[in-house]
Amino acid sequence: MIVFPLRDARPEPKRLGHRVHLFGTIDTLEPAFSVGERVAQLLVSSLRQRGYDAQMASAGTSPEEVTEGKVVTGTIQTLRVDATSHLGYTQIEADSIVNIEIRDPKTGVKTDFKIVDENSPKVVFFRPEVLEETLRDLISDGMKRVLP
Repeated sequence: MIVFPLRDARPEPKRLGHRVHLFGTIDTLEPAFSVGERVAQLLVSSLRQRGYDAQMASAGTSPEEVTEGKVVTGTIQTLRVDATSHLGYTQIEADSIVNIEIRDPKTGVKTDFKIVDENSPKVVFFRPEVLEETLRDLISDGMKRVLP
């Protein structure tokens, strides 16, 4: 499977969410990475865990150029992570809606999946890595429901 970066169709692609500190200060969470690229990398990891031979597409390659294997493309409709600090913990609310298309270039057969997931972990110490873990869990858990 050749996985291409997903198209980011969120209304605010420069924003991932926000964090409300204990005393009310609000930070906007802006990703330091391409969200479409990162979600595609998470898809590759999730597919590999399920036994699929998946890899990221080579830079500069378009989905139409692939003639072997399966082509994975998609669109991110929603991807949001909000964190609210409370006394002793931070509550994270995350949700995602990702449309995935798997196409066989030899037959032209397409299979569409819609991954809808949400996650609400609590953490004692909020750190940026928590956001990455939450995103990974959203994609992985969603993939578990649509692929064996």
